[in-house]
Amino acid sequence: MARKAAFYIAVGTNGTGKTVDLKKFLPVNSKNIIFPANRIDDAWDEIPEKVIDFKWIDDPNTFNVKMIQKYDTRALYEMKKGNRKIFLDYNDKKTLKAQVNDIINIDILPNGRKAILNCGLFFDDYKNMIITKGTIPGYMRQVFNDRRHNMVDIFMATHGFNDINADFIPFGPTLIIKKTTMAPSKLFLDRIERPEELLRTIDTVNRTAEKGGKNQYYSQLFELT
Repeated sequence: MARKAAFYIAVGTNGTGKTVDLKKFLPVNSKNIIFPANRIDDAWDEIPEKVIDFKWIDDPNTFNVKMIQKYDTRALYEMKKGNRKIFLDYNDKKTLKAQVNDIINIDILPNGRKAILNCGLFFDDYKNMIITKGTIPGYMRQVFNDRRHNMVDIFMATHGFNDINADFIPFGPTLIIKKTTMAPSKLFLDRIERPEELLRTIDTVNRTAEKGGKNQYYSQLFELT
């Protein structure tokens, strides 16, 4: 029986320790792939970068001579343990789709095995990949749909509750609630169970964090179902 795959979202303003909290989950898996928000953020500087090279191949879906980019992720499949970060191209949605599909979703070996198995995926400031409102892209939805089958844990970070796409809710994420400055919208609250309990949790976290010192990093967990 496949184990239950974890799904956590750290929610909090800048400087509240979201990334620090996410790093606490690195020991859960022997292998982790981190997707930083950008190259400017130094939060993951201690993690070695894995450069995913690509090559041009014949497009199997066309009859004419057309070439497509194919990312070589065999090294990720062969990676049995350790942590690596990969920088994705968030500025080009077509390239981003190809990268996510090739790195996470697509079977890469003749036996149908994927490069990403039995590991943790960390998306720091995932708004670069997934819009706040509307349907999440199909290639990202597949990441969540397949996570139990692939035994993949997902860890994400964002700045506010209203950044949490409604499509995430059916996947049952656990929120790591840090200090926030904007309350969740009525639309968000209407979509979840136990909205009053969530508001009480947010209030407790904010009042504790406002005491300063180590309390500024205070957090509580809340299962969003």
